Amino acid sequence: MLNIAITFDYELFFGENLAGYDEILFSPTDRLLDTLDEHGAKATFFADVLSVYMHEKQGLTEYCEKFIHQLQRMVQRGHDVQLHIHPNWLTAEYRDGQWVFDTDNYRIHTFGFSPDKQMSANWIIKWGKDFLERTLQPVDPTYACIAYRAGGYCIQPHEEL
Repeated sequence: MLNIAITFDYELFFGENLAGYDEILFSPTDRLLDTLDEHGAKATFFADVLSVYMHEKQGLTEYCEKFIHQLQRMVQRGHDVQLHIHPNWLTAEYRDGQWVFDTDNYRIHTFGFSPDKQMSANWIIKWGKDFLERTLQPVDPTYACIAYRAGGYCIQPHEEL
């Protein structure tokens, strides 16, 4: 028997986005979910949750609400959602309706590994795990965040992570 794991990164593009969030993320994901349903396939979506953290910090709550609602619908439809992190969201600036990213902070290890320091790699991963569980357990009480995919596959140093 052959088992295939279908996975998707659920995230915004880090360049200049020439369309709104519905066209870039939410509508294409709805179409993808419909296609998966048509074929009886299930997938794991690795959600870049720091986009929600920063949108909420900027008061851009419509994005946050749509993101959360779509994650909940994924789980309701039998898909899995796990943690994906692009830490450069934490140093991004929102200027003139666009996000400007600092690519120097693309790797999570640049934030250090102090367990007591906010914005350390430890804090970032814990925040993301807690966010997913807080968001998805109301839909599925058995949901647990058990997997993490680093942004850009940058997952070093291995020992600390």
